[in-house]
Amino acid sequence: MKNEPNYINPKNPVYISYAWIEDDNDVLEICRVMLENGIDYRRDKDGLCLYKKNIAEVEKEIGDGDAVVVIVSRKYMTSLHTMNEWHNILDKGDIARRVFVVVLEDAEISNDKKIEEYHAVLKQQFDDIKTKYDNCLKEGHKPGKLLKPVEHSALDNLGFLDDLDSLYAFCHNYNRGSKIEVHRANGFKEIIEPLKKYVTELAEAANAKETIKELKAQIANLKQESGAANNEIIHEYESRIKDLEKLIYDYKEKIQDLISTLSQKDKVIKQKDARIAELQSKITELENASKKTAQQSSSSIVNDRHAPLMENNNMMLQKIDSSSSYCNVIDLGLPSGTLWADRNIGALTPEDYGSYFTWGETEPKNEGEYTWDTYKYKSETPKTLPPDHDAATANWGVEWQMPTIKQFDELIKYCEKPVWKELNGKNGMEFKSKIYEKTIFFPAVGYKYEKFDHDGFYGHYWSSSDYDVFSAWSFYFFSDLAATVNSYRKFGFSVRAVRCKN
Repeated sequence: MKNEPNYINPKNPVYISYAWIEDDNDVLEICRVMLENGIDYRRDKDGLCLYKKNIAEVEKEIGDGDAVVVIVSRKYMTSLHTMNEWHNILDKGDIARRVFVVVLEDAEISNDKKIEEYHAVLKQQFDDIKTKYDNCLKEGHKPGKLLKPVEHSALDNLGFLDDLDSLYAFCHNYNRGSKIEVHRANGFKEIIEPLKKYVTELAEAANAKETIKELKAQIANLKQESGAANNEIIHEYESRIKDLEKLIYDYKEKIQDLISTLSQKDKVIKQKDARIAELQSKITELENASKKTAQQSSSSIVNDRHAPLMENNNMMLQKIDSSSSYCNVIDLGLPSGTLWADRNIGALTPEDYGSYFTWGETEPKNEGEYTWDTYKYKSETPKTLPPDHDAATANWGVEWQMPTIKQFDELIKYCEKPVWKELNGKNGMEFKSKIYEKTIFFPAVGYKYEKFDHDGFYGHYWSSSDYDVFSAWSFYFFSDLAATVNSYRKFGFSVRAVRCKN
């Protein structure tokens, strides 16, 4: 008879977050390989969901797990239950380190149209629950008796649509080798090895803390009795405690090493990007020098009486590159030469939320008016918004535009890794230049759709780039992630303006 595996971390099992599907052979194979490697796990079909156990409590337990393997499928991305699990996982935070994702083929995670389809499925479920809730009230019933816990969660939080976006962005920005065909090819080695290392370190720290607690209790008992023998045992226990405390300290160091390992590839990319940015800067300098030479040559035939005017114009251009009547202008040293406003359209300070616009409209609306029924720019599908439909141009003038999707991607790629921080009481994401000692701050503005929601937790900013007749590209972030995604045009998002250096 085969011996039971010697589990690495029985007190802190790895949780499996997935949706039931007819063919769950991949889930079973992942579980089998985990057991072979001594990794204890919990999934709903293996005793996690006991008889009469509250499903909402199970979903919360999964979300709070020290390590979670998320198996993403089409059903996972369209189920209120699994999206509630993902919401709980996000609430716990630290997803870059403790979440290990595997993407099944039917999720079609690279198909943006499918993500919009999943949006629609979730939204329809939300609408059905709301209708059920309203009917309960009309008929005089208590909704609490007729709605399931997960339905109550959905009513309280339309943000599961944001959660879907964050899962989509997480799959795109982390664990890029997470597609199931890659794992099948190498026997799930790419996910099991880092997972095993991670839970081993969790176990070492947990066991050390437990042993320290037990030794301190024994020392307290021994100190109540006198005798040389007891003193010798106490000395031995105290020595062991020091060794264990050192182990915990080393564990914390290992955690930092693990984080460094996860970002090592990013560092190499950053070094290459910094070199590219440096070369781009040199090219820009040479182009400017060439233009200046041409201008000087041309100006030799201009009457001297125009010289003061040209000098004033140059001074004005220099001034406008650092400030304007609306904001400070920040040069982050980006390859394209894009300059960013330091605050949102309608904001008085960098941390203010400013105004909210639907895509293609140039004036903010009243609370509750951000809906498809009131949306005015439905049929047009321009590649980039024209000036009369650009909220930045319409509000700040022709020198300002809404960023394109490429400019947002450039911001993410060519700045240092963004940092979640607080500025004057407002949460948000800070981007720092790799070249200059300059930063810009994007407050977590939330969004407006029928109501104002998720401010302080999520940031949503429109780009000027179209996606289709229903949606457009946007910049999206929360505490662990910044990415570009497509969003429904009817949502009220903030706008951050840009302009060109030259």
